[in-house]
Amino acid sequence: MQENITDEDRKQIIEKAKAEGMSAATLMLFTILLPYASDFFPQLQNKSSGSMTVLIVITLMYFYRALKKLQPLCRARLILFFTLYWTSSIVVAIFFVLATVYEAEQYMFILFVIGLFVSLVFCMVCWMILNFKLAKITQKPLFKIYALCFVASVISSIAIVTLGATKHDAIYYVDVAFSVITGALLIVAWHSIDKIEEL
Repeated sequence: MQENITDEDRKQIIEKAKAEGMSAATLMLFTILLPYASDFFPQLQNKSSGSMTVLIVITLMYFYRALKKLQPLCRARLILFFTLYWTSSIVVAIFFVLATVYEAEQYMFILFVIGLFVSLVFCMVCWMILNFKLAKITQKPLFKIYALCFVASVISSIAIVTLGATKHDAIYYVDVAFSVITGALLIVAWHSIDKIEEL
């Protein structure tokens, strides 16, 4: 933590981090909604994979820039948990692809599904810890509320896929609404930041 930052510098750093955090949260919401959009516009399905990859990379970049600005202002290990989050996200994606490829081979499929589950839980825990730390240093409980809603949203989405729900089912729209509300909470949480405690 830097000791020679003036109050004015601190204020400017927080405003810049806040803007980048809001941008990242907005992009994350678009990324989450893209698969739903593909259900209604089939022509997007061939393009959604590439678009999602680009959105994810840009989103992570903005989150990193925001957290890197806040890091010198506090003792919380923001960058560490963010790094654990995005690296475990890559592991989740790898296990998902492997489970899909080896779906016909029972033992390999089970092995990769277990790896997928473990890495997904670890990824979610890292993301929760990061947001709980943000709640602590910003004194904004909304980050905690978002983190809990995020976990519930992921579980809801997994349930939708498991049940095979489609856009013709009411439960599908409940999941969409929950995802939108959860994403909006993160945007509002970043927007509400006005100070950073040296914790």
